[in-house]
Amino acid sequence: MRTPCSLKYDMRRLFNFLLVILIVTLTSCASGTDQKRLLSERTEAAEEALENGAANKVELLKVLLETDMERGWRSYQQTRMMMARFPRAEQIHDPPRHYRHREMVEKAKDADEITEEEYEELKELGDKVHDAWLTRRNRVSHDRAIWGFSR
Repeated sequence: MRTPCSLKYDMRRLFNFLLVILIVTLTSCASGTDQKRLLSERTEAAEEALENGAANKVELLKVLLETDMERGWRSYQQTRMMMARFPRAEQIHDPPRHYRHREMVEKAKDADEITEEEYEELKELGDKVHDAWLTRRNRVSHDRAIWGFSR
């Protein structure tokens, strides 16, 4: 039989355990939101700098392409089930932003703002981003088939 002291001790341990779980949950939610905001701000800052004629176009284009890949992956991880269930959600949460960024690379090359070597490097990165996007699309289609959702 438990004594009142041991019951109080057990309740205290349970309370501490639940408090830790609550803190971890809230922290992970907040950090996910902060990360999304950080990625959005990074993209906006790079696009604004490109529009204002920044000198380091290659670095800014790299930032845009890499950020696009990271945003897509995070969005896929967070909304995978929703994207599988609703095809429109796929277009909303993980749109093909990389097409616009690849056009920016082409325009920079046509305007001789980047060298041929830099163009090839950015083009390769753009292909990598496109392949990652296609992989996510295939996974979502596969999820739809497995889970029995309409295509």
